[in-house]
Amino acid sequence: MSSITPTQSISPLPLVAESVSKQYPGGLWANRDISLTIGPSEILGILGPNGSGKTTFVRQITTETLPTSGQITVFGVNVVTEPTRAKYMLGVVPQDWILLWDCSVYHTLRIFGKLRGLNPKAAANRARELIDELEMHTFQNRVFATISGGERQRILLAMASLAQPKLLLLDEPTTGLDPVTRRQVWRWIRQKREQGSSVLITTHYMEEAEVLCDRVGIMYRGSIREMDTIAGLRGLHAGEFKLTYTPDGKESENIETIYGETDQELVDQARAMGIEEFAISKTSLEDVYLTIVGAKEGVTW
Repeated sequence: MSSITPTQSISPLPLVAESVSKQYPGGLWANRDISLTIGPSEILGILGPNGSGKTTFVRQITTETLPTSGQITVFGVNVVTEPTRAKYMLGVVPQDWILLWDCSVYHTLRIFGKLRGLNPKAAANRARELIDELEMHTFQNRVFATISGGERQRILLAMASLAQPKLLLLDEPTTGLDPVTRRQVWRWIRQKREQGSSVLITTHYMEEAEVLCDRVGIMYRGSIREMDTIAGLRGLHAGEFKLTYTPDGKESENIETIYGETDQELVDQARAMGIEEFAISKTSLEDVYLTIVGAKEGVTW
């Protein structure tokens, strides 16, 4: 398991969390002993079931929720002791949002740009840039109350990027989006990395993590259980290939899976077991996720 990226320069890393825990009154732990870093121009994905602590961790970085113990720094700035300074270096897309219901998209971006410290001219220019980046021309003059969920999500991405922060925190940014809009958002996130920003993204979508993330952490009951590249996770918990078959050789919901390092290894194993009908494919991140989370739940897939 690799949870810490080696420091590649003497500059402070975009995000460092050291033994971060949150316990609520009454004894409930929201998360425990989270340690991770994000390197320059890296996209780190956090996967986990509902209630696993992903959003709580994001809120600890933004200081909406203070850690019970541990430390979080953003470019070397402690988020608890210097919250205002840390927030200026962040761009955040939360799960819960409140926007100016009766303002147009363009004016909303201008207002929030000025709140982020841009002068009026710079805020107007930046609003137009982001409308171009996120393809919002068709609804830029409509008020927030009249636009769709996918359009609102693009506005939130634009707001997070107004001050061109070098660290973006995206808490399930594509939930509820249609496939076309989701891929537009993916393209935008990759552009942010190419422009030098680092990204922390929480998601339920395995394909999203595979497409975007340099490393993936799997969170379960408030703790990071594994973190590595997708290739590293596959090698540690499954294998490069998987063989699937039904024990009775007929169509059935009872599908068995065998993992291996090569397809030939799996073919030989199938023949040795007397399996005549089977399928072989590359192992996916979903296979790894189900293996790790299923083992914690005592479930086999």
